[in-house]
Amino acid sequence: MDDIILKITAEIVITQEDVDDIMSTALDSSTLQCWCSEVNVVGRYLGEYASEQISRGGELELYEIEEETYRSLTLENFKTGLIKYFSEDYMPVARRYDGTWGVDPGMIDEIAADEIIQYALFEEIVYS
Repeated sequence: MDDIILKITAEIVITQEDVDDIMSTALDSSTLQCWCSEVNVVGRYLGEYASEQISRGGELELYEIEEETYRSLTLENFKTGLIKYFSEDYMPVARRYDGTWGVDPGMIDEIAADEIIQYALFEEIVYS
């Protein structure tokens, strides 16, 4: 039998809490800290923690050590990074209680969270 190839299109619900959880994992990650030495909230805090900033429409600046420059992270480029991660690497999704499909942040470890951020900022994995 030949291999069967299925192309699946799905809507995946990403909640504010999902974004916050992924961001918290990324910002606490020793993996991210290998290439990013500083994370700053742009403007006032929109949540209690920096990890809650972009899900509320705010912006973070991440200082890239090697290039000695700040990179802007917003919800828009975070979504782009998440889509790229899903298409290039792994799709940690599960069916939710309401029948929709959603990301399972519990399945996103610090390496995965860092890769999502790198896809968001660089459109590729630059640091591994």
